[in-house]
Amino acid sequence: MSSVSRIETSSNIISQEDPSTPLQILRLMMAAFILGLQVFEIKYRDTVEKIGYLEGSKLVTANVPINGIKCLVFFTHWNWVLLGIYFLLAGCGVNNIFVLFLWELAAPNAFLVSAIVTWVLWPAELSNKRPDTKGYRRYDAICMHVTNAAFVLIEMLWAKTAINLDHWGLIPLFGCIYQLFAWWLAPRLQPKTGPVYMYFFLDTTFGWRFSCVSLLALLAVLVLFFFVAVGLTSALDKFDYYPLYQRAIVLALFWKVIVKYKD
Repeated sequence: MSSVSRIETSSNIISQEDPSTPLQILRLMMAAFILGLQVFEIKYRDTVEKIGYLEGSKLVTANVPINGIKCLVFFTHWNWVLLGIYFLLAGCGVNNIFVLFLWELAAPNAFLVSAIVTWVLWPAELSNKRPDTKGYRRYDAICMHVTNAAFVLIEMLWAKTAINLDHWGLIPLFGCIYQLFAWWLAPRLQPKTGPVYMYFFLDTTFGWRFSCVSLLALLAVLVLFFFVAVGLTSALDKFDYYPLYQRAIVLALFWKVIVKYKD
């Protein structure tokens, strides 16, 4: 049964499997962990991020305090919150298209966040003369960059939750909303030093061509990971006759490839 027909014919929109008590409890436990950590971040996080830019940028390098609601400036936190809301609603038995949309946004972006940290940001930091990876090794960073993907894979394996290929347009829409939010927030993060962009590709001082190419590249990467997530759910559906432990081993190997938790 394909993921598309599963959505169209089953009364359980978000999952091939009928929700059982253990599955609901697990979802609620994951929701409590995710949203509890997010609340803790908003209430207690008080760090300073040194933000630098590409050569030629007109922006000023700044030390930006990240506390309170400011932590939502990171795309990681957007994805983390989406994942928590999905598990909360699914764990409470909410079964509608909105919850499915939450899943279809959170699952591929969890893989994206983990992979970008593992294969781009962490190696880039290690290549510096004086690398400082403490920010990636903090407990909260490990949770949001490592356990996020693990939670998604557990959901895929146990609940067989669908990702509908026809809904791929959600991903670029979500990316555009985040980019608009980042541009709106930029002059408000550190007013004394001017606009602050947490990611170099958001820098508008290089002109409209750079911004357009950066935006298109961002959207392409987002869509790519959506297709990766679709491929995983389709493969799990196709090879459902294999023993659970064999499918779990394959997913664990995938998880190991996209996550990093130590230098």
